[in-house]
Amino acid sequence: MAAAVVTPGHHACLYISGAGTAYAAEALTNVTPNTYYLITAATHRVMHPTVAVTTSSADTYTPGSPGPNKFTVNRLRGAVSFGTDQGAGAVTMTGGQWLEMQPMLYAKDFSISVKPKLVDTTVMSCAAGPYVSNGQVLRELTGSIGTFFTPDSAATFAVATVPDPPYFLDHLTDDTVFALRFYLTAHWEMLAWVKVDTEKIALAVDSMEDETVSFQGVADNEGRVCLLMSA
Repeated sequence: MAAAVVTPGHHACLYISGAGTAYAAEALTNVTPNTYYLITAATHRVMHPTVAVTTSSADTYTPGSPGPNKFTVNRLRGAVSFGTDQGAGAVTMTGGQWLEMQPMLYAKDFSISVKPKLVDTTVMSCAAGPYVSNGQVLRELTGSIGTFFTPDSAATFAVATVPDPPYFLDHLTDDTVFALRFYLTAHWEMLAWVKVDTEKIALAVDSMEDETVSFQGVADNEGRVCLLMSA
């Protein structure tokens, strides 16, 4: 039996999305012959959560499972799925945007939680057992990021995302959706769509200035909030 692999926390990495860039004949790699494609450039795979997407195919977009002459996308994975065989020719992304994923330089801890909401579905019945029954109706994603506080984005990220400080505080009152990427281990990563919920900045005389940002998960056009996949 193989030994379990545990990862020290300092090996984890945290990335957050920056500005969007329009696709222009973006190459796709044919993964499952002629129906399932992956954006070839790994750095271009996280798509904007709501911008309309098009491809060089004549097939049209659908947010659900693709039927004949339809396609859909996984915006966190950077995948395109067609319901109809596209043949052996090249297929490209012609519309939509990809998001630049930028490392947070001073992140020191993060947490993420996905939980379902259960409702009581117990009914009266002569055949009912002695236990309460429940049904899952909704799921919720929440989490937080802890960083050493730096008031300007140029110091917080490898590439400045916005020119005006402070970065997260600016987005408490707008509708910006971010993509977060957590490299959990050498083999697994998690991606999620989030909005900033609260920001807390704290300082004590015997410690560094800290910032804690909490967030709530939101769905993209296809109803996807998060994705756990092999790195």
